[in-house]
Amino acid sequence: MDRRGNILFGCIGVAAFLILLLAEGAKTTDISEPKHAAEMMGFTDVHVQDGSLVELSCGMDDDIGYRATATNPNGKPVSILICCGYLLKACTVRAE
Repeated sequence: MDRRGNILFGCIGVAAFLILLLAEGAKTTDISEPKHAAEMMGFTDVHVQDGSLVELSCGMDDDIGYRATATNPNGKPVSILICCGYLLKACTVRAE
């Protein structure tokens, strides 16, 4: 591969990294995915707070955790934790 090819390959790699970085940053402010996950589990009146990248109660495969309040399927108000992964992992709901 000549010098131009190396430069082009490097630029493509940097661009891909920046796109992934921006997508991860956007996930911390988008609460629609964790809210939907809680609603699919039967929770209603879900109020999601901003995500935390250092949520210690989430698993090793999770990248962000959202604390939320909701009404559980039995009609009682509860606090929940919604843990999400960035690319291929869906959100999971945990009782607190």
